[in-house]
Amino acid sequence: MHDAGRRVWGWKTNAAIKPLRDCILLLVKAAGRDGNFILNVGPRPDGQIDPPQAQRLKQIGDWLGKFGESIYGTRGGPFLPAAYGVSTHRDKRIYVHVLNWPQGGKLALPAMPAKILRASLLGGGTVTFSQSGQLVEISVPVAGQDGLDTIVVLELEQSANGLKPIPVGRDAWICWICLEKRPFSNMPEMNPSSSIPMKHQSSGPQVASLSRRHWKRANAGFYAKLEFARDEKGLTVTLSGNGTSVFATALKIIPKI
Repeated sequence: MHDAGRRVWGWKTNAAIKPLRDCILLLVKAAGRDGNFILNVGPRPDGQIDPPQAQRLKQIGDWLGKFGESIYGTRGGPFLPAAYGVSTHRDKRIYVHVLNWPQGGKLALPAMPAKILRASLLGGGTVTFSQSGQLVEISVPVAGQDGLDTIVVLELEQSANGLKPIPVGRDAWICWICLEKRPFSNMPEMNPSSSIPMKHQSSGPQVASLSRRHWKRANAGFYAKLEFARDEKGLTVTLSGNGTSVFATALKIIPKI
């Protein structure tokens, strides 16, 4: 439980311990990633637990006393970890742990193949939601958001146990496109500070929107990096400039440039 910055792996007099926030976030993120969480406590030479560490354990226990149903007996997902936070589930309930709220207090998650019957805040409070074939949107007033972890409970019509993992936002899948080998790079507005309008040419899931993240020069080439979600692999995307389609490419994983 000691602050890792002090490189301490056992008991030390007056050693700083991890803040409660750090401990809770480690616990929640472990649960959302379908993992286990072990918190080491270093006893003093006489076998007793330092009072500050004992107090921290009690604080974690108090938090679990209020929100433990979103941790104990759950599995990670179906919404995969992303900037918003993580999710856990058990039976017909999904617990969305919102650790970072978008501006405006509205969280947009990808569509899911299960009907949501109702939404509530674990611990009480006001929450609204909408569900469509494209999105699940969750809103909580700023006053009702927990600065540590706002836990939104989604009650489903069916069990969440059989749902496949759902990527949220940009994923780690990367597509590098060499522009200097194509006419697209000759367009005057294409420079390191410009953007590339893009659109899908084929139907299919569109979990993450496509955008030009940054440019890179490598191997005597000029590259644009596209990030996309797993479910978008294989879709064809058309790049256009000046309102004219230039070339199409299939989303695929290629070695790092």
